[in-house]
Amino acid sequence: MKETGLKRRILFILFGCLLLCAVTGASLLLRFDRRVHHFHSDETRRTDMTALAESDCDGLLLSMYSPEAFDGEDFRHYRDISVAQAFHACENLADIGDYLAQGFSHSDSLRVVYMGLDPYAVSRLYRHHASLYIRDYEKYLISYAQAHPDTGFEILLPARSLETLRELPEGEYEELVGSYRNFVNICASCENVKVYFIGHEKWLTANPENYEDACCKPAVLHTLLAFTFRDDAYVLTADNAEERLGQMTELVQAEPMSYPDLSRWCMVFFGDSVLVNCGGSFSIPGVVEGLTGAQTYNLGVSGVAAADTVGAELSLNRAVDRFLEQDAEGLKADRICFVIEFGLNDYFGGIPADSSDNGWDVTTYGGALRTGIRTLRESYPDAEILVLTPTYTAKFSGGTEKLSGEGGVLTDYVETAVRVADEMGVRCINNYADSGINADSYELYLSDQTHPNEAGAYLLGERIAKSVAKWNISEE
Repeated sequence: MKETGLKRRILFILFGCLLLCAVTGASLLLRFDRRVHHFHSDETRRTDMTALAESDCDGLLLSMYSPEAFDGEDFRHYRDISVAQAFHACENLADIGDYLAQGFSHSDSLRVVYMGLDPYAVSRLYRHHASLYIRDYEKYLISYAQAHPDTGFEILLPARSLETLRELPEGEYEELVGSYRNFVNICASCENVKVYFIGHEKWLTANPENYEDACCKPAVLHTLLAFTFRDDAYVLTADNAEERLGQMTELVQAEPMSYPDLSRWCMVFFGDSVLVNCGGSFSIPGVVEGLTGAQTYNLGVSGVAAADTVGAELSLNRAVDRFLEQDAEGLKADRICFVIEFGLNDYFGGIPADSSDNGWDVTTYGGALRTGIRTLRESYPDAEILVLTPTYTAKFSGGTEKLSGEGGVLTDYVETAVRVADEMGVRCINNYADSGINADSYELYLSDQTHPNEAGAYLLGERIAKSVAKWNISEE
């Protein structure tokens, strides 16, 4: 009898354990199901769905991240497509699938579905179980792409900053890369799906000025969107994914650069389109501000030469005079640095590089530099002044042709900038000789044989930051 009672107690305990496991398992499954398949329907989402039901647009725009930073008007402007834009941040794949179901149920003529999708965020929802999220990608995304082969699905993956990637917990970076790789492979079976990724570009991810709260700033995301409209340079495929993701990994694993803290500095840039070809945080001043914390003023104007020429509204000295008359009162900083970048338009205009008779002749490149430096020094005797030489241009046989009887070749203007800086006792960076932008590499750094692209602007801005780091100026 005792033995029978003991067996019963053991069976009862085992049954209780099994019941507890079943309840716990069911609870965990329910919690998992809620996390990956359910979403919050707030007022924004309800408004989106109503708009979709009433829309006769050509496309659908939705995103898992920063949906408010996307601009549906870009599609109308660049591609002549009207899109219904979702302002609710999609929480998971089921949420995305619900938007797609609503969009296609009310329109059979969608030309494009553009979405910001984050494979790493998806992978984290599924605790990095690839077999589970691959199943749901097929259910909530790929099935729609396959059912609508005439609709283009264009997907922009987020580009996290190097700082954010380096701070990921141990093992998480590998999970992130794996989630991107898996997603690209999933999409490879659909010819109407394009995946865009720009996170391997140093000029984007290494500049803190491009980010806010670990996300790309709206103006930056706006530019990235335009890049995907422009061409297929940033399409991520199963064939190039290892290379692109490997480039990102190299940046993450590289020793972080240390730049000077110039948060107490104000840097004023005078120059031409080299300064403004890339706008905002992608410009040379924007890069300097992002890397050093300096307050920067970009006074560059396209088409301007340093020299005073007949009929020209601006020149170096006219820009300096205007700055002293109108803008100087706004300068509030412990340290001030003026950066002078001219020369290419002086060369293109066939303006004399310098005068052997009158070094202060402002109708020459050298005379304009000397005069501008003197004026700034008189007004700001304690300020630093930095002269940047002209950069390389592939035009006119790499700058080896003279463009007027009085003008010189491009290296004449480079040598003049170096000589004038030395004469006037100011600092100089020789971007022609030392930047790495030359006849062999210019296609990587110049957008049109002359103007720096985003990579070129980052390179030149970083050179300024590194140069200032070597000045050893006391901050007292």
